[in-house]
Amino acid sequence: MFSHTIFGGEKNNWVVAFYGYGQSADVYKDFFEQIKDSHNLLIVDNPMQNYSEPIQLIDFKDYLNEVFSKNKIVTFQSVSYSMGSRLNLYLPLLFAEKLEKIILIAPDGITYNFWNRVAISTPWGGSIFNFFVENGNVYLNTLLFFHKIGIVNKSLYAFSKWNMRDEQRRKNVFNAWMNMRFFRPKLKEVNTSLEKNNIKLISYFGKNDPVIPLSVQRKCARNFPKGEHEILDTDHSILGKEIFSIIAKEIRE
Repeated sequence: MFSHTIFGGEKNNWVVAFYGYGQSADVYKDFFEQIKDSHNLLIVDNPMQNYSEPIQLIDFKDYLNEVFSKNKIVTFQSVSYSMGSRLNLYLPLLFAEKLEKIILIAPDGITYNFWNRVAISTPWGGSIFNFFVENGNVYLNTLLFFHKIGIVNKSLYAFSKWNMRDEQRRKNVFNAWMNMRFFRPKLKEVNTSLEKNNIKLISYFGKNDPVIPLSVQRKCARNFPKGEHEILDTDHSILGKEIFSIIAKEIRE
């Protein structure tokens, strides 16, 4: 159900990381190079297995408890990108006594677009989603129609078309969304835990991001008023040496 990768392992300090859709633990290799002198890096994989029933929050908590116990992880900081933030945002609720700092990069989980809410929140929405997965031409024609009438902007149209361009990729999207359908953190509760336990939150958004637009950044800032919120001159492809250097400095402070 869940799996993980560890870079390092011999240090006393830990960072727990979550990556975005379509990525793997390797995306954090450059980041680890910048913190390996002082920290280990535990990367939790997105649950992308074939969907049968949604993963429950208790499964996630039990899995991490086992990993923390096995590796003697007493405290840690956390980092996440895009979809991985849906998991990261639960850490202040599940492990407040262990979490020292949480860093969100272009985070999913702050808000949900109409299509995501319909697909994962209702049985009929899930059925329609599955229909589109099995009928790619219908999906692409529908996407093009919504783009032409202005419901889907150019950037989101291109992003959706690319990630749903063949049957396997459509199944991957379906599995990711449906497996994590119950991972919808309540931001008010998250913020209460952050403030109560003195956990620092930092967020980074791309100024030209079509997937996680600045409207999400504004909601993030409203819901976490004591956090630090930065806007970088980039799009959704925000992960790279520049952001890794920034967050590595935050981790070491």
